Amino acid sequence: KIESEEDKSKTFAKRLITGQAAEQYFRDNYQVVPDFNGLVFEETTKFGCGFDFRVLHDAGFYAVEVKGLEKARGAIGLTDKEYKTAFYLKENYFVFLVKNFIEAPAHDLFKNPVFSHELDFVKNERTIKQVSWNASV
Repeated sequence: KIESEEDKSKTFAKRLITGQAAEQYFRDNYQVVPDFNGLVFEETTKFGCGFDFRVLHDAGFYAVEVKGLEKARGAIGLTDKEYKTAFYLKENYFVFLVKNFIEAPAHDLFKNPVFSHELDFVKNERTIKQVSWNASV
């Protein structure tokens, strides 16, 4: 199926809303995670650093990438930057997965996701053609 520009916009908007809701869920619930209890976080969503939150602890920080799913099951992806950051940070990188927004939100936590046996990431490469229009002024 070929997706129209309108369909792409709707899909992007839906992912954005789910992502923002997942990030808010993390803000509201991160303290229930034993590794994060009693710690404070800094938002890094706008920094493009490969994760959404930095949870500060005595020896440094945990990097937390938040993902959201509308249903109880589905697929998640990491950008190349997120994957490489997770690869580098290993035990200090977490994927915080918020799932089942439609019925009752809950979460799963994946420590060291690139090297864990719980997740099996498969590399997917695509070539994208980008068109731009320029004018001299």
